[in-house]
Amino acid sequence: MGILTKICVVVLVALVLLACPVFITQATVGPNYRKHYEEMKAKANLAEVNAAYDSLAVKRLALERDEAVAKLTQSSSVMQDKVNELTANLGAERQRGDKLQADLESIVGELKQLRADYKSNSERTVMLTEQRDSAFKKIETLSEESRRLGDQLKQSQLDSDRQTQIVRTLREQLVDRDDRIRQLEQQLGPGAAATKTQKPVTAETRISGTVTAVKGELASINVGSAKGVKAGMQLVIYRGANYVAKLRVDEVDVGAAAGMILDKVMDPIQGHKVLDSLD
Repeated sequence: MGILTKICVVVLVALVLLACPVFITQATVGPNYRKHYEEMKAKANLAEVNAAYDSLAVKRLALERDEAVAKLTQSSSVMQDKVNELTANLGAERQRGDKLQADLESIVGELKQLRADYKSNSERTVMLTEQRDSAFKKIETLSEESRRLGDQLKQSQLDSDRQTQIVRTLREQLVDRDDRIRQLEQQLGPGAAATKTQKPVTAETRISGTVTAVKGELASINVGSAKGVKAGMQLVIYRGANYVAKLRVDEVDVGAAAGMILDKVMDPIQGHKVLDSLD
């Protein structure tokens, strides 16, 4: 029901309420027309005043209605703008939601790929760890072998240096002996040297001498080429009636020789005897 209809109903109700006393008076009071006329005129004036008041009230209500309608129209326009704005925002949010859904699906796919890569990398890591452990074991084995070979090399180097020193010492001793032999030959004269040179060395000549020095695995003796000693010859070192070792002659001089000790059963020392054989 509209506001104007409500106003009309209110006016009709007011008129009915005003008319009811008149009808009741006419029905119950005797005919006093003058008084009745005046009363009716007074009531009519009152009714006109009330009608004017009601008309003003109706106009006021109409103005209020128009203001309310204007406000409602304005509010409706504002609400429509808000609805349009919310609709636009909803569309934007839907687009954003679709984009987020697409991004989520992409992220899910990337997560699956990352899980697969992680699993593959984990398996590869396990394999590489096993290979690393195996390599470390090999490295440790090789390191141990390298250390052992290094120690052997150092020992060999020490032995080589020691043997080199021994050979150098023996050579110096041989040089000293050569110098002494030359001095003795000069003292004996040319005839003795010629006789010494012309003396043949037969196969039956026994080689007999003495160990003059021992350095590690090397030894020197006091017999040389003048007694039939030759390079590569193996002499027997003995003590009393006991076999000590063999001496392989590597360097030979006129009155001395030196070489490597072989097949020893005990360590030879200075003063042990040397023969070409014990037979």
